[in-house]
Amino acid sequence: MAVIGFILLNAETGKEHEVQEALSGIDELSDRYALRGLSTPKEHSTRYGYDFLVIIHSTDSTALERFVINRIEPIPGIVGIKTVLGMSFTIKLPSSTL
Repeated sequence: MAVIGFILLNAETGKEHEVQEALSGIDELSDRYALRGLSTPKEHSTRYGYDFLVIIHSTDSTALERFVINRIEPIPGIVGIKTVLGMSFTIKLPSSTL
């Protein structure tokens, strides 16, 4: 089953630009977002908020796990990672009767 990985990342204070540059060079990522506007202080970001959200489409959860371990974790300046899996589905609505 195909999965979408929503990967939330914390960057070390002062290393955000370097992390952003590294993420920009990973072609497998379908989307990359720098997150701003969190009301908590930066020094608490690893506990309360995230600096980046990246999205990858993967063939299965095992391939996604390998991608995170081999391509995301080694990036210098990343101090926290949370991965959420999304699996698409179809909702069948009942036919309307007129």
